[in-house]
Amino acid sequence: MKQLLVKGHISGKGCVNFDDSSEQKFTLKKLGIRDTIGHDNVKLAKKAYFLKVNDEGEPVLKDGEKVYDYKIKISSECIRNAIFANETEYVNPMVKFSDVVFANYALSPVGLVRGYMFANTPDSGGETLKRKSPFTVSDAIQSNDTRSSIEIGTTSGDRNDTSFFYTETIGDIEYDFTAIIDIKTLIFVVADPLFDRKAIKSDWVDTGLAEKMLEMHYPGISNPQKGYFTASSKCLTQNISEYGIILNKEIVEYLVKYLLKGILGVSIKRNTSYADVTSISIKEVNDIINDKFDSTDGWKTLTSSEDVDALSFDIECPYVPASEEEIQKLNEIKEKYASENKDRKDKKEKDKEERKARKAAKEA
Repeated sequence: MKQLLVKGHISGKGCVNFDDSSEQKFTLKKLGIRDTIGHDNVKLAKKAYFLKVNDEGEPVLKDGEKVYDYKIKISSECIRNAIFANETEYVNPMVKFSDVVFANYALSPVGLVRGYMFANTPDSGGETLKRKSPFTVSDAIQSNDTRSSIEIGTTSGDRNDTSFFYTETIGDIEYDFTAIIDIKTLIFVVADPLFDRKAIKSDWVDTGLAEKMLEMHYPGISNPQKGYFTASSKCLTQNISEYGIILNKEIVEYLVKYLLKGILGVSIKRNTSYADVTSISIKEVNDIINDKFDSTDGWKTLTSSEDVDALSFDIECPYVPASEEEIQKLNEIKEKYASENKDRKDKKEKDKEERKARKAAKEA
C-alpha cells in the first residue's frame, strides 16, 4: 500500500463552523444569493459557492444573469482540530528546550501524524524542526438539499443598536469529505536538513533517544531502522540520501489505525448544533494512476473501532538504505560545499572590514 484513500460521511443538525460574516454577507449579495443582510451583528456559516448548471452542463440564467448557489461546509482545519482535540496536550515552543520532552512529542502518534513546525530561535541553537503531516483532508460539503435560514435573537437588558443578533441555522444536515494518508510521508522521520524537512535532531538518532521514545510510545512493536536512505523510485533526488529513521511496518499500521479511529470519532458541537462522523470508507492505493476516488471497486466501509482493529495492511516502504558509496559521495559534496561556503563568508567579512577601514581613513 502506497496511500490510503478515505471517504467520510457526517450527520448533524445546525451550523457548527462559522465564517468572517462581515465579509461573507457582501459575497452573498454580490452573487445574488441573499441581499437582505444589512446588519453587522450576524453569524454566518462557512459555505462553498457554485454556479448552477442545467442537465446539459450549461449555466442557469435568470434575467440574463448567471445563477449562483451555496452549500454549507465544515472547513478542513475544523475537521483536523476535531480529530486531534482529545489527543494533544498543551504544546508550545518551550518544548524545544528539553530534548526528552521534545522527542517525546515529535515521535508520539499525534506528532508523527498531525505534524508540527517549531521555528528556530537564538535560544534553541538556530534549528528549525518541522514535519509535514501525512494526512490531508478536504472540506466537508453539505450533501443534502436542506436550506439554511437566518434566526433573529435578542439580548436581555436595555434595547440598543446591538440588542438584536442574527444567526444562520439549518435543520438536519449531511456532509461528505475525502482524505488521503500518504505512506511515503508517514514512514520516514527525517533527521537531515538537506531538503529542508528536518523533523528530529540527528543527535536523538545517534544517542538512541529516538529509539527509546519510539519503544515507549509503541511497546512491543517498535523496530525502526536508522541510517541514510534514498527513494526507491527513480526521481530527481534518488541518488541523494537523507539521514533519519524508517518506521517499521507495525508502527505504520498502528498509526494508520490511530488516525482512522480519530476520524471516526469526530464530533463537533457548538451550542445546540452538532456534526458527527457516522461512517468512513477506505481504499488501499497500490497503483496511483488507476486507484482513484471515483473508482468503485476495493472500498471498505468502517463504522466502529472494531472495524478498524480488524484491518490489516500490506505496507510498501518507498525508501531503501543508501550504499556506502552514495553516503561517501554525499559527505564529500557536503564538506566541499561547507568549505566553499565558509571561504565566501570569510571573504565577504574581510571585504566589509576593509571598506570600513578605508571609510574611517578617509574621514580622518
